[in-house]
Amino acid sequence: MSFARRIFASVVLAASAVMVSSGEAGADSGDPDAVHAAVSALVEANSALGVYADGQAFVVVLPASGPGSAATEEDFRVPGARIRLTRSALTHDQVDAALADVERRAWHAEAGRYSYGFYFDAETATVAVGTDAPPEVIAPVLRAHPGVITYRQADTGRDSRQNDAAPHWGGAAITDGVNACSAGFTVLNAANVRFMVTAGHCFAVGKAITSPVNAHSWGTVKFREPLPTFDMELLGGSTYTNNVYKGDTVGTQTRVKGAADPGLNYTGYCRSGIMTGERCGNKVTSLTATLCDPANTCTKNLIAYSGGTASIKGDSGAPFYAYHPDGTGILIRGLHIGHSGATMFAHRWTTVAGRFGATIAVS
Repeated sequence: MSFARRIFASVVLAASAVMVSSGEAGADSGDPDAVHAAVSALVEANSALGVYADGQAFVVVLPASGPGSAATEEDFRVPGARIRLTRSALTHDQVDAALADVERRAWHAEAGRYSYGFYFDAETATVAVGTDAPPEVIAPVLRAHPGVITYRQADTGRDSRQNDAAPHWGGAAITDGVNACSAGFTVLNAANVRFMVTAGHCFAVGKAITSPVNAHSWGTVKFREPLPTFDMELLGGSTYTNNVYKGDTVGTQTRVKGAADPGLNYTGYCRSGIMTGERCGNKVTSLTATLCDPANTCTKNLIAYSGGTASIKGDSGAPFYAYHPDGTGILIRGLHIGHSGATMFAHRWTTVAGRFGATIAVS
């Protein structure tokens, strides 16, 4: 994994505490997480290891040596954001080597039987690994990378509202009669044909999809990106709107008003799935995390987030979003696909849009 594609962060206090007053227009585009996204982009562009927020500033973590180690505060300057630099004891090579070893799962004969969620955590300056593997299975890779990996044992895997009739809403319950998942959000292709996005591990191409109650038709799975590289698919053949269920597992309506990638450290993100309902207060801790199932099935370049109620199976495919500043709708930020303990994983909006050549439906 190239360091240029790896951006990470960790815990944040109140977002306002890391912003300062400025007479400049800054990065504020009207999106609530615009400053966070602007700082995240500069972290990637200047080859820093990552960034987190400590309640006083965005703390950019530089590598011990090599590319990115000579960056200065000016390289990360965003109007409206206070920046502080710190230096890790690790290099990009050390971090990349640990990430690659975890992904390969070749350190123990039983390693491939378990699931793993992992990313570089900027606040601890370590590769954070969550897995359902027992301690004796994970021990060899910890020994191979002393001081680089922090490990926690946790339920880990991909997560798989009940009577939604056409035109369909995101956040609703969908099933092929065997598996159940959450609908995501509506997109349009170049011909302005509408589709509903959900997680790719939910259903096979060609499967007829319905609501669990009263079997309202959702159409069929028209396209699915290759698993495990991507975990997303499109339902087509019915009608789909920009409404999304919010609130509890019964749900009420909100509207999608736009879409973009999230920013690191912003704490106002929400997920709305069929099992846990709408859960907010989530903070993005990585934009290039990896989620691996047994048998070397890994999905990379994911959002890792935490802070709200953990997802459970059935929440896969749920929309991940921020509320619009005017309170009248939501801004899509990604597509939820799984969890490792209290850390959840989602595809970025731009990954979904890029793979399907899609735009977000706002009506």
